[in-house]
Amino acid sequence: MPDHADQDSNFDAEEAVGIVRTDTISQKSRDVYDGSIARMLKWFFDNKRHLLSEEFIQFGITHGFSKADIRRFLADAPSNAPVKFNDVNVQDFIEWIDSIRKEDGSTPTYSTYNSHRAGIFNLFRDYKQNIVPFQSELKAHFRGIQRTTTQASANGEGKAKSGKDALEFSLYKSLCLLLMKSAKPDYVFTHCFMTYCWNLMSRAGNMTSISWSHLEWRNDALRIFFTHRKNDQFGQRPRDPKHIYANPIIPEICPILSLGIYMLTTPISPTNTQLFPGGSQYDRFRKVLIRLLNTEEGSAELQARGMTTDDIGTDSCRSGAATYVLSGSTAAPPSTAVHLRAGWPLGGVQDRHLPNEAAGDQYVGRTVTGLPMTIPEFAILPPHFKKRSPLVDTMISTCFPNLPTSAVQVAEFALASIVWHVDFLEQTLPSNHRLFFTPLFRDREQLKELKNLVTCRLNSPGDAIVATGVPPHISILQHMELLAKNVNHVVPEIKKVAPNIIRGVIEEIEKRAMPAGTVTEDDLKAVIMSSLEKSGLPQLVQRLGNAPTPDVQQEETLTRDQAVTMTHSWGSHMWGGRLHFVPQDFAFPNGCSQIAWQYWMCGDPQKQYPPLRNLRKDDMPNTNLRKRLSDFRYLMQLIEERVEEKGKWIAHPSIEQANEMFEAGKDILDISDVSEKGRKRRGLQMKWSSMVTQVRNKRKSQRTL
Repeated sequence: MPDHADQDSNFDAEEAVGIVRTDTISQKSRDVYDGSIARMLKWFFDNKRHLLSEEFIQFGITHGFSKADIRRFLADAPSNAPVKFNDVNVQDFIEWIDSIRKEDGSTPTYSTYNSHRAGIFNLFRDYKQNIVPFQSELKAHFRGIQRTTTQASANGEGKAKSGKDALEFSLYKSLCLLLMKSAKPDYVFTHCFMTYCWNLMSRAGNMTSISWSHLEWRNDALRIFFTHRKNDQFGQRPRDPKHIYANPIIPEICPILSLGIYMLTTPISPTNTQLFPGGSQYDRFRKVLIRLLNTEEGSAELQARGMTTDDIGTDSCRSGAATYVLSGSTAAPPSTAVHLRAGWPLGGVQDRHLPNEAAGDQYVGRTVTGLPMTIPEFAILPPHFKKRSPLVDTMISTCFPNLPTSAVQVAEFALASIVWHVDFLEQTLPSNHRLFFTPLFRDREQLKELKNLVTCRLNSPGDAIVATGVPPHISILQHMELLAKNVNHVVPEIKKVAPNIIRGVIEEIEKRAMPAGTVTEDDLKAVIMSSLEKSGLPQLVQRLGNAPTPDVQQEETLTRDQAVTMTHSWGSHMWGGRLHFVPQDFAFPNGCSQIAWQYWMCGDPQKQYPPLRNLRKDDMPNTNLRKRLSDFRYLMQLIEERVEEKGKWIAHPSIEQANEMFEAGKDILDISDVSEKGRKRRGLQMKWSSMVTQVRNKRKSQRTL
């Protein structure tokens, strides 16, 4: 009797050998080859049926020639060959290749021909046939095809470019925003899939192989390991991690935020280890991308760039990201680091002698995520919890059930990113988005408490995490910004002291002047030193020298208009034997109360008038102007008091801010539009001098009642 155990063992061994043989080619490549072979066999059936085996002819008549049918027949390889390999010659294959046309009858690109040639080679390999005799003739013929297709393109008979276009950074941002504005679950998946294709510079086909165990958080970056690439089918290259950084400045393209939304809205399977589980996630991404590009908004974005849907493919993200990193700035990361991240071979001994280093990949990671390279915020940390509290632990376990232990820290930073961007998400995502139905958004008090625990800023001493991948020029920018802020703090103090110094020097010189009107050198030095001591300038300099450096992240930056107002150098004018803030021909502004207020707070840089609130009676050249200054100050101080009451006071405002202050304080000038004699008044449009008279009269009448 036969030994059934031995038969089963032999069967299992044969099946295992078949599986190993099949795995020598990726499934995606095999799909392409099967499609090419199915097309070739159908052409042979119609034109050279004598070259096909009888078994295959009967199979084709019975079942047809679809890719699925042909794949079923080829599953028996290396037995039951569909072609009589002993009878076929290279000319037969060349005739088939020359017959290939697109659906519209036009000639395909050279890369299409090359793909079909690869399908022929694979058919020979599967059936263990010798392809060597065909290779040299096919190679020579393909040189002719390449020349022909190139000449056709030059003559305008085909496209000048081959393949898909690289995705522009601006288009990438627009598409990500469109995906976010939809509540469709497929769009949530596509947004996450596309942002990681971009940031990893990865082929879309390789994204489907990422498992939860390939993810880890280290310091300020998410690290992802690739164990398989198209040009590394057997995993022989070093498995260096690729660093992914948050982009809180442009949240619609932030990969950490995108991953957080995906994790919150997509249940994590306890039995499936894939980040994107499912058997056809590549096709899912491809179909949704095409659907998005065909929408009204997507088509408008393409048309604005002179493109069509056919110009964008699944790998456009990869080429677009590499182009953006290498050519989007004059301070681009090293090309070697970009090549290694994208998985492109450097060639020759460079692959062996230029290994990947974390610093280079980190710089690429910060750049490709879209952080602006011309400001200190390029080194910004990701949104993170200031401290790990029990509430954070509870929310991680509540929001991410079945989360693998290795991904807990990833979930922590993803949750922090969502909490930090709550306002952006509520403004951008539709109200029926599934994110708003997750546990995180069902308890607003808890969400508010979490927001108080999250921070996002530049690195500070004592932080648990530090910024990595930061080039030297960003560090220089940070120091320059710190210096500028320190200067902005010093300037107001100097502005306050300067008038007192000048006034003190003048008073002392006049007081100590000899009857003959002369002052000795020693007297002058004594006067100046005495005035400086009285003004407190030496103490101010000493205090500024010992002042601690302000925290760059906590101090507010002055607006440009404020800086201009504060740092403007007002002129001084000599007349009457003394220095004055205004010239001898000075005249008050001729305008309404708002114009007067602008002069009161901001002065006139063109005429070198300081803010008129700094003027004193001795700055006026005559008695009439001194009276006018008294009227002017009376009206302006009324407005000042009202502005301070409302908490709108700004010490050194710009013109725009002065106007806002006036709007807050103008109600103190509550003048009726009709006079006692029944005449209409212009209200706030009347001259400030007339307004003084009206306000005084009104206040006088109120006191007599």
